[in-house]
Amino acid sequence: MANLQGPSLIVANDAVFTEADFKSLARIGQGTKLEKLATTGRFGLGFNSTYHLTDTPSFVSGDYLVIFDPHCQSIPGATVAQPGVRIKFTGSMLSSTFIDQFTPFKFFGCDVSNKFNGR
Repeated sequence: MANLQGPSLIVANDAVFTEADFKSLARIGQGTKLEKLATTGRFGLGFNSTYHLTDTPSFVSGDYLVIFDPHCQSIPGATVAQPGVRIKFTGSMLSSTFIDQFTPFKFFGCDVSNKFNGR
């Protein structure tokens, strides 16, 4: 996981992603909100703008840590069809096993043990 460590930009959101949100984020550049005029990201570019800052964006929402790796260089098993991982962290020992990976999310009140509903 060392490839995923280094300087970072940390941003908070006040909502939990739905299953549809997770699926939409995994489809790079394919807008699914064209009919929703008041919705952020309606052209499929909202979250994708993070790729101007990093090749491997990550976030926590609800019970999950998500790490994208569209170049398939940092996440073991990442493929073009599955460009990253979504890991359920609640009820697991992951936060103590991968301390450096989970610590940044604690800045917003996510204890990486319980469901995180945003801030």
